[in-house]
Amino acid sequence: MYRLWSRSSLMALVFIALGSVALVVSFLFVSHQNTAQASPATTVTLAPVGDVRAGEPIRLRLVVTGARNLAGFQAAVAFDSPQARVLDAAAVEGLRGSGRGMLRFGPVLRENAVIFGAATCPVEDCSTAQYRSATRKPLGVNGRVELGEVVLDIAVPGRYNVRIDDVKLVDPQGNVLPAASTNLMLDVR
Repeated sequence: MYRLWSRSSLMALVFIALGSVALVVSFLFVSHQNTAQASPATTVTLAPVGDVRAGEPIRLRLVVTGARNLAGFQAAVAFDSPQARVLDAAAVEGLRGSGRGMLRFGPVLRENAVIFGAATCPVEDCSTAQYRSATRKPLGVNGRVELGEVVLDIAVPGRYNVRIDDVKLVDPQGNVLPAASTNLMLDVR
């Protein structure tokens, strides 16, 4: 009988086929990983609220987008100009969106900066006497969340760089969540 393929030729063909399948699977796996990494990232930004005029209180809202299971934050809002000063800063109710109670801290004023934040507890009211028997809310908030507000006084019109420094976001277990922050170039009229 005439043999079309030798045993070594068949083995080589099997190894080539398996190698090709492995290459395709690894390509699909890497493509899937890159697609997952390309999903929207968690970012923290500042946005002016209303008119931005010299000599009037200027309100800036601290906002996170792309949040996943967010339960607390801390941030410093800083500026380089001696023309600007902080009038007030506080966390707003955004973290309460999942039904968890919220505890605010700060503001702590520094030269040309303010530090503030908030944390949540797994029940609706963190200070209740029935804390042990209250219904637990195990998850934080997702999506776009308003975190806080900073009120500045700037006496002189111009462009001012306002930075978000040392921002930390945490989940309900206290694990730090990765996030990027974007500075704000504030045009004051």
